[in-house]
Amino acid sequence: TTLVYRLPDRFRRFAAIVGIDDRVRPRGHVELTVSGDDRQLLRIAVSGADHAKPIDLDVAGVRRLTILVDFGDELDVADHLDLCEARLIK
Repeated sequence: TTLVYRLPDRFRRFAAIVGIDDRVRPRGHVELTVSGDDRQLLRIAVSGADHAKPIDLDVAGVRRLTILVDFGDELDVADHLDLCEARLIK
């Protein structure tokens, strides 16, 4: 899954909590990549065995924010990443 957002100049941070959905845990494994204007800001593996984790990224000056959720190591079908409390901060 790829999500792309156009951002106005005024935002400085992107924050969220990421984790595998409880319905499929402890299974599930994805690769999460967040990019700003084609520059990688974050790349992490998220597993159903992990606890949810916060992310907080500097997006000052970014005009296009891209969130990519791809298959992880185990190539499971029905991996479910929850991107909770996602917000842009001025």
